[in-house]
Amino acid sequence: MVTLDNLIDSVRQRADLQGSQFITDTEITSYLNSSLAELYGIIIDSFENYYVTSLQFTLQAGDDGYTLPADFFKELRIDRSYSGSPAVQNYDWIRLQRINIKDEANYNSTPLRSLYYPRIFGYVLYGTKIKIVPRSEIAGTYQLLYYPVYTDLVNRTDVATQIGPAGQHWEEYAIIDACIKCLLKEETDISGFAAQKQLIIDRIKKEAANRVAGDAEPPYMSGPRWYDRGWGTWCY
Repeated sequence: MVTLDNLIDSVRQRADLQGSQFITDTEITSYLNSSLAELYGIIIDSFENYYVTSLQFTLQAGDDGYTLPADFFKELRIDRSYSGSPAVQNYDWIRLQRINIKDEANYNSTPLRSLYYPRIFGYVLYGTKIKIVPRSEIAGTYQLLYYPVYTDLVNRTDVATQIGPAGQHWEEYAIIDACIKCLLKEETDISGFAAQKQLIIDRIKKEAANRVAGDAEPPYMSGPRWYDRGWGTWCY
């Protein structure tokens, strides 16, 4: 387990700051959290689902939408329960399609919608809310899969859990980057650490890019999804 204490000690050792309080542990902690958040972003942007959480929510007719959780970073998928009740066993989740915000009014338009059978077309992300389209069909139970935000380390015993697979030492990125920030405050040459940072970035991006060795991520389905095929395809 990599703790904040381990990381602070590593930064002081690498940047030759042992025994010096020109840069305090509080400052180093701030640098590390900033750097760890950057590392977390690199891992998330590999889109290999290292850190995914989910929740269910229910909306009623007339609701304006669903307010995103406080720890929301990026949405991965939104599903609707076909039966209308909580799908505990995940048997009846239907993935919603993301709608371009410019087209939302078209899907909500009563004259257009009256030509088709009632259904959920999709959703739009509005700032801190998920809005279901068309709004007239909002009532139901939903599932949100998303990437949460990075969580700061506060206490020296806090464990860094958002640094990738255990044993791969991707925390090296944060240590090196924090060293750069320390040397910048000291107005010291950072070229050596800058070169190391680029190497570790390249390594992490390469290693994080595909969690299935020797096989790429399956492509998205092309054309209508299986549950939209048949006579219902004319709705698109």
